[in-house]
Amino acid sequence: MKLLAALALLVATPAFADNMVDNALTGFDWIVSPGVYLPQGVVGGDPGFALSDHIGYGLKAGPLYISPGVSVPFFAIPGALALNILGEVQVSYPIGSLAPYALFGLGVGIRTGDFGTTGLGMKVGGGAMFFFTQSFGLGVEVAYDKIDAVDLVHIVAPIHLWF
Repeated sequence: MKLLAALALLVATPAFADNMVDNALTGFDWIVSPGVYLPQGVVGGDPGFALSDHIGYGLKAGPLYISPGVSVPFFAIPGALALNILGEVQVSYPIGSLAPYALFGLGVGIRTGDFGTTGLGMKVGGGAMFFFTQSFGLGVEVAYDKIDAVDLVHIVAPIHLWF
């Protein structure tokens, strides 16, 4: 129990948190985000499984951290599968160990099933990541993905891995 209290104090120390988050958000990063797809638009239906990711390289720009990269959100929707292959930019503004962020991606989207289509894929969203160490963080994200006329809204729990 004393170890947990000491770790909590260490994470809460502003200088430590600033350095830790700076290290976590710069350089190569990989964020894996399992979650839930919520039906929207013409598709409707039951919720499904969502798995999103972001592989990028973080750069510091003043108080912001910008991570251009690649994202491949995947959705297992009842009766169909959907996949976006996107160039994505994630912009974070850390406050201590907490890093709220916004993201935008553009690329190609593919969907099977009754509303099957291939076309322009897009993603916009945001969330927040809490860093426990410079190599590991957990968060929540809400995003809107679109493949042509098919709307995909998902809530995911990002797991940040830094190498």
